[in-house]
Amino acid sequence: MADESPIKSVLQNFTKIYGLENKLIVTKIKSDWHKIVGPIIAKHTTSLEFNGQYMTLEVDSAPLKNELIYIKEQLRQKINDYVQQVVIQKIIIK
Repeated sequence: MADESPIKSVLQNFTKIYGLENKLIVTKIKSDWHKIVGPIIAKHTTSLEFNGQYMTLEVDSAPLKNELIYIKEQLRQKINDYVQQVVIQKIIIK
């Protein structure tokens, strides 16, 4: 029984081989959105889409949209820190 790999390592290799790594990260961001940005921004988020290294965030409040435009670089860094890798290069706010 030599060369046994822990299940975590096996799953990580599986996700890399089949190209599921980014999909899992996107799913994690979407499911934990309220933890990442807090309840107010999460409540007003109407759409969260990912296209490559771009994230499009749509909110239902004009004042919140303006505020997010000013802090989108900090938000990008916060998301990347949360998933512990650089997955978002640019945030588009609508």
